Amino acid sequence: MSAADDRAVIAALRAGHAAAGPARAAAGLTAAAFKAAVQRLRYQGKVQWDALQLTPSMLEQQNVAPPPPGTAPVSAEPAPGDAEEGEDAGATAPSAPASEPVAVEAVRPPSAAEQLLRDIEQWCARTGTPEIKLGAVALRHPGFVALLRKRLTATGDTIAKIRALMAEHPDGMSEVPMPANNICVPKGPKSESAARAIAARAVDEMAERGISTVAEEVRQEAEAAGQRRKASRMISGLAGAKLALLSDPTPAEVVTTALAETVDDAAKAMARRWPRTWARVLVAARVADERPGQTLIRLLEIGLAHAETPRVARGNADQMENNA
Repeated sequence: MSAADDRAVIAALRAGHAAAGPARAAAGLTAAAFKAAVQRLRYQGKVQWDALQLTPSMLEQQNVAPPPPGTAPVSAEPAPGDAEEGEDAGATAPSAPASEPVAVEAVRPPSAAEQLLRDIEQWCARTGTPEIKLGAVALRHPGFVALLRKRLTATGDTIAKIRALMAEHPDGMSEVPMPANNICVPKGPKSESAARAIAARAVDEMAERGISTVAEEVRQEAEAAGQRRKASRMISGLAGAKLALLSDPTPAEVVTTALAETVDDAAKAMARRWPRTWARVLVAARVADERPGQTLIRLLEIGLAHAETPRVARGNADQMENNA
């Protein structure tokens, strides 16, 4: 039944039915049978993949319709009786003027790509090999035959590879496995100069990213330094006013006043004038997992809190002595 269905579909397509519905109705098949027949014809190379139409090779194989039954074939030579009647008629009636010769257009021979397409379709139909398998095994391109049918162009190397593969497997490629991976691996640069250019471009991009990163870090550091200077000016004003009220400032209060300007200057001054105290600050910073400046500020605040108590007591004692 499959061969009869195929012939019915081909006859419907030859009649000019390009849509699936009219073609199926003309073939007299069910939807499932029509779909299966079209799929078989496409694998055999008789129906195009991108449209419901016959391939060019199938259109060229279309035969002339035979004469209706019961009619004799028309012969170019006249019958014997007709010849005599023609001689008598020629004696009485003037002869018809001879017709002018009709120019016959020369038939263009098929190109190498067109001939290859015909051979592929015949080979696939004879061996039952799918077209996609032929393209995948020969060129790692499953859609080669469809592309060849669309463009009708191919290089000499491609034609030679396809013909060599078909000659190597005259009975089909049922024993040849389908390639597992049909994706071509991208190759590297074709020359050393191209590789050097790619490497240089990559280095330039990395340098640009590095410059932009460093510039961003510098900008952030500058903004942080500006904020620290602004805060130090505010603190120095408060610390200076507080220090002016003290008649006998302690070293912690002096360092706090210097610390209000810049942390680095205060640390250098403390390390120069009180190296042992600065060493204790460094040890405390390491234990507390802090920066030395943060530890210094924390310890100074603790020292100032403890320094207020003796000063207040001393002031009260002086006041009591004056009252006495």
